[in-house]
Amino acid sequence: MGRPSTKDELTAFGKKIQTQIDKLKGKPYVEMGFPEEQFGTQQKPPPGQTPTGTLTVGQIAVINEFGTDDDHVPERSFLRSTFDVMKPKWLRLTDKYRNAIMEGKMTVMKALELIGLVQVSDVRLKVKARIPPPNAPSTIKQKTVNGKIGDVPLIDSGQMINETLTHKVIPERKAEE
Repeated sequence: MGRPSTKDELTAFGKKIQTQIDKLKGKPYVEMGFPEEQFGTQQKPPPGQTPTGTLTVGQIAVINEFGTDDDHVPERSFLRSTFDVMKPKWLRLTDKYRNAIMEGKMTVMKALELIGLVQVSDVRLKVKARIPPPNAPSTIKQKTVNGKIGDVPLIDSGQMINETLTHKVIPERKAEE
């Protein structure tokens, strides 16, 4: 038997890829954002301030992402806008990890874990870059504590972006998904 043709080699590789894809149907994926349980966690006030409301971290994230109908809080998309800008990067990363998985150098779970870490990091960097519009003077005054100027939009105590924003790898899709 002679050496396989290029067509045969590609077909074998294609079968290998299809086998891996079949194993993943309805299986692991990564979620990034604010876990459902954070919609029940009360926002902590910044150091030196007392609580002023009863909103949860998840509710505050939604309000900031979309703004309010009365425009009292302007839209400052940090999740959707990061996704829109970073999607090409995340797809390149997915391709890189897919190749590593196919070569047996990485597991699917490890790849998803790394993708989730990158996504969270990218959102944090977006927020720290000061999403417009700038805070109103009244907001800056309210957020300024112990001489530290509170002029960075979306950052008050840091709880939402530093403690609550996260990712998790879901090993298997639920039946309703």
